[in-house]
Amino acid sequence: MYRKHRLFPTSLGLALALVTVALGCQEEEKRQPLAGGLSQGGSAQNIPGGASTLGKGSGRPWSGELCAESSAETRVDPVYLIFLLDQSGSMGDGVAVSPAFKWTPVTDALRSFFESDSSKGFFASLTLFPTEQNPPGQRSPEPPLCEPSDYEMPVVEMRALPEGAPFAQALSELPNESATPSWAALSGAINYAQQFLTAGKRAALVLVTDGQPAGCGQENTLVQLAKKAASVAETLPTYVIGVGSDLLGLNYVAEAGGTREALIVEVGDPDATRIAFLEKVQKLARGELPCEYPLPRLTPPQVLNPKKVNVELTLAGKTRGLQKEIGCNKGMGWRYNSDDSPTKILLCDTVCSEVKSASQSKLDVVFGCETSQLLR
Repeated sequence: MYRKHRLFPTSLGLALALVTVALGCQEEEKRQPLAGGLSQGGSAQNIPGGASTLGKGSGRPWSGELCAESSAETRVDPVYLIFLLDQSGSMGDGVAVSPAFKWTPVTDALRSFFESDSSKGFFASLTLFPTEQNPPGQRSPEPPLCEPSDYEMPVVEMRALPEGAPFAQALSELPNESATPSWAALSGAINYAQQFLTAGKRAALVLVTDGQPAGCGQENTLVQLAKKAASVAETLPTYVIGVGSDLLGLNYVAEAGGTREALIVEVGDPDATRIAFLEKVQKLARGELPCEYPLPRLTPPQVLNPKKVNVELTLAGKTRGLQKEIGCNKGMGWRYNSDDSPTKILLCDTVCSEVKSASQSKLDVVFGCETSQLLR
């Protein structure tokens, strides 16, 4: 019997995806070499993201044709989220400003995200700015740390989620600093992110603040913050979550960072703030999910025929076949990253949006039958 595998095992619909691959065509019970598809069964090697196995199957139909089965599991690289959290006194130092309206609901929401099973497949780190930690209600007589090098090492280093304990510990103290060195924090985080970009990982910055940059010299301005975000936007998007009101200036940073506009969370009702903040984090995380899936890399003599590939999408328990769509002009199907030497399947925009908005989704890639293609 054909075994289904969940592509997106979490409520966010995300990485560590399992792609089921049916390979070859079988015209009789005795297994034959598979012309153009996968050659005779065996084990696949060098599957991106982890081990895989190939085994015989009982066949499945595609457009009326019965296809032989083998299955493989391949992992899509997870998303690496670099959180920057403003811990200036205005977030709620417990003396001049109550933490009940900003700090508590925001940190509660972050803890929920970091420790929830729905975050499985994400990686995350956490930087707090400014970095100094003084006793609650007391301010340091020394100036705040204002150099990018002060923020190149997060208080919680990058780790696979869910893992709540280190984040909960880092968020256990109340904010107590007056400055908001946003430019230095963002610059340091960009430096920190380079190691993941160099390794080919998908990463994004998440800046959480209740206001504009303050203190720390002439570079610490909204204009310079936007310029810094723009400098890496093509490879490292910057999301901005504003907590409070009168924060339209943060839109400039988000737009420069390639994420269109800041996500604003209103304050006044702590429960509503917590719920809204968590929804914003989940939304931006889901938006970073790639709609591309690697084709298995098989060892010779196993050869894949790109003209015998089909794709099935399951949403809300309903499965439908997607057609290959050259150029993705209608947005309803899928395409290769390269028709000459394909290594990935890319979902077109409309289908991609469906997948990202669904609480659960699954993709099956079927090899061995002629590709169903959308005519222009």
